[in-house]
Amino acid sequence: MIILSEDGCKMFNSDFIETYIITDKGDNVLIAATYGEERPPKTLGRYKDIDEAKDALLQLYGAFSGNQIYFTM
Repeated sequence: MIILSEDGCKMFNSDFIETYIITDKGDNVLIAATYGEERPPKTLGRYKDIDEAKDALLQLYGAFSGNQIYFTM
């Protein structure tokens, strides 16, 4: 699946992403994609709070389980 970042500036190929994580940065919450230990995580979306980020991650999960080809964060 191709994932368009929340800001509309980056596209990600999910075939190469190892893990999707939510991380709280204090002033905002990020959903990031990890590619293993050799590469730093990349931000898919920035959200105002943990509930908003969890909702976005659940929507992404639904896109995967529904075999969507494209998804916008």
